[in-house]
Amino acid sequence: MFPVSAINGELQNYTTERAIAAVRPENSQRQNAQDNRTPAQRTSDVTARFAADIAAAKEQRERIKTLPAYKGRAIEPNVESSLLAFGSYSIFVEENGRYVERQIATTGRTLSDYIDSQGNFDQTLFDRDVERVKSMAAGLSPNSKPTDGAIISADLSKKVRLVPVTYRVGDGANGGAGIVEFDIAPDMSEERQVNYLAISEIRAPGSLHLYMGTQGRTFTINAKLVTTNDEQARANYDKLVALRAMTLPEKGYVGVLGDEGPPIPVRLYGYGMRLHGIPCVVTSLSIPYPEDVDYYYFDRGGVQTGIPIVNTISVTLQEIRSADELLEQFDINAFRSGDLPGW
Repeated sequence: MFPVSAINGELQNYTTERAIAAVRPENSQRQNAQDNRTPAQRTSDVTARFAADIAAAKEQRERIKTLPAYKGRAIEPNVESSLLAFGSYSIFVEENGRYVERQIATTGRTLSDYIDSQGNFDQTLFDRDVERVKSMAAGLSPNSKPTDGAIISADLSKKVRLVPVTYRVGDGANGGAGIVEFDIAPDMSEERQVNYLAISEIRAPGSLHLYMGTQGRTFTINAKLVTTNDEQARANYDKLVALRAMTLPEKGYVGVLGDEGPPIPVRLYGYGMRLHGIPCVVTSLSIPYPEDVDYYYFDRGGVQTGIPIVNTISVTLQEIRSADELLEQFDINAFRSGDLPGW
């Protein structure tokens, strides 16, 4: 991937530096010093300050769609302006010679949502959204927290798939990027325990129950890998390798609680918004070597390698969360509405 300016010089008018300068903290601090404006006046001034950048971002998005696309290359618009204008961030990927928009992340907030009741621009909230979306779009460093990984848009998630949180946009599909996608809908279950402390020593015909917390979900996947040709054999072999890797320690990776070298977590996708990027760790994996089926042999590095024609594997996933997600980010109203990606 490379900047928009590398594709069309006309798009250089809107730059990252310009967007950052517009929201630089010292600018907000200077405006708030000895500020006698009313909240309405401050709101109007903030809106005017970003108006040109928002208009440029909208114009840029439409112009990108008219550009000739280069195979294997993508355009990454400016994150700051995209969030202010659209409340989401998209990249543009080549498809049949044209650039097609692919949404990477959404905040649900546009400019007006970053202006508080006093008409001040909430720099802290905006910076947090920008950093989160940048990590979603560009992938993670080995020391990033697992639940900051990329949430892929729902149009990529109709099939059940496991995506490592270190996945980078553009890494590719199965194998190289460690993604496991099940071509046949697996037999799945979701289980969650709610903990109550029962107080029964009250000499009464019942118990009192004190809520103690809700555990993360457990997902069980029983999936069939069917192999009838060389292409399927290679893909299914890569999936098995990727699944094994999800259970092994990763040197240099730091977990959500600061533990060093745990296996890299994954995000669970499937059925559109139903399973939309839920962060999990693989807690068990079963790969049988059945004796009652034929094996398909294919060339793997010069060695004839066998894989069952029908191989039913089992994966157990445990949902994980960071303290910030649990205490600060979770919104029960958004969850009820079904509009909380990652949950």
